[in-house]
Amino acid sequence: MLAPLSWLKDFAPFPDDIALLRSTLDDLGLVVEGVEIVGEGLNDVIVAKVSTISAIEGADRIRHVVVDDGSGSVEIVCGAMNFVEGDLVPLAPVGAILPGNFTIASRKMKGVTSNGMLCSGKELGLGDDHDGLMILTDVPGAEPGSSLVKLLEIAPDVIFDVTVEGNRPDAWSISGLARDLAARLGLAFTPVTPVPPAASGPSTSELASGEVINEELCSRLGVGVLSNVVVGPSPQLIAQRLTKAGMRPINNVVDASNYVMLELGQPTHPYDLDKIEGKGLRVRTATTGESLVTLDGVTRELGVAGRSLGDTGQDLVICDANDTVVGIAGIMGGESSEISGETSSVLLEAARFDPITITRTSRRFALRSEAAARFQKGTDPGILERAIDRFAEILGHSSPGLVVAPSKIMIPATPVESVSLDVPLSRVNGLLGTQFQDADIAGLLEPLG
Repeated sequence: MLAPLSWLKDFAPFPDDIALLRSTLDDLGLVVEGVEIVGEGLNDVIVAKVSTISAIEGADRIRHVVVDDGSGSVEIVCGAMNFVEGDLVPLAPVGAILPGNFTIASRKMKGVTSNGMLCSGKELGLGDDHDGLMILTDVPGAEPGSSLVKLLEIAPDVIFDVTVEGNRPDAWSISGLARDLAARLGLAFTPVTPVPPAASGPSTSELASGEVINEELCSRLGVGVLSNVVVGPSPQLIAQRLTKAGMRPINNVVDASNYVMLELGQPTHPYDLDKIEGKGLRVRTATTGESLVTLDGVTRELGVAGRSLGDTGQDLVICDANDTVVGIAGIMGGESSEISGETSSVLLEAARFDPITITRTSRRFALRSEAAARFQKGTDPGILERAIDRFAEILGHSSPGLVVAPSKIMIPATPVESVSLDVPLSRVNGLLGTQFQDADIAGLLEPLG
């Protein structure tokens, strides 16, 4: 997983000593495969507005683009195809030096001189997306000639590429990494304490319903309702952190869900409440013959046995109150209930699904979503309410009139009980070859929570 240092610092006052942090993570068994410095070398990049786009004779993979850089027109030759006239995009003018010591110079291609380069996020070191230009049209304050660094509030950052093994699902999140790192370095750890908008209006159970048919495959389900939602771009901090962590910002609702997953390790799924028949969610296994068009536009035939050993075709699905499938539990939602620009009410699902069931379904459909990867390793059933509250808090930053329904639906309604393990001190020392005393053990475990 990709862990930005700036995000880790939300939880503890970590030093900027990259070598120390890397070696400490390695010692913890959280091996750092690589370190990347991002956000440097962008001081010369500005915002430009696309004025005209025209074809170049004899070239079908590049186009002649004229942009307004705030002081005049600039001619560019560009190979990206994901923008239109009127869009705002990043421009690296002649003389700019981009990350990797890449100097921009005038170039003549097919008889047209290009006086700069329009940039993708990858070319700017701001993400892995290189399929097209970074589009800035919806970014508040974007105008021709403005500094990209100031517009996006870009600051240099360090990104650690950390391998988290399957036996450490508790560490597969920004907060999980920060907790272990802080404990080893003797730093105070501050956990996430969500402060969502004050709940008001009808309760969640008055607006929606939840039901779990097979509790062995879904041991806990949490449902929340948020109204007066305004769908739009996420604040720059959220969008940048998602990008640094390897995810593409989509809109403030989807981004809030992804942000919570990366931060807490708990996936959530937002549905458009108005598209959910009966305003309720049911968790059950699929029956042979059912199908779902997932968010990627593919029709999935459900309940069909696979080729893997033990795969009987038992798919866990999310249905609406009328029992129509609207999502493959823990893996991917359906097109019929996806968030759109017209969404005004969100039905949020947070759950604890059976890892083996999710693994088999994910393999059979070759769907390797970030959510599925976490459910396959096992998630913490005790943080569902916190995840829902954190989602509401994050979304509230970009949807200031957000209304949160009181009293989330939790199935079962009883809180998760803490589990106590009694291990004799002699057993610990015998296994580890140590001579710990009781106080030593407490001093090591208490910082981990």
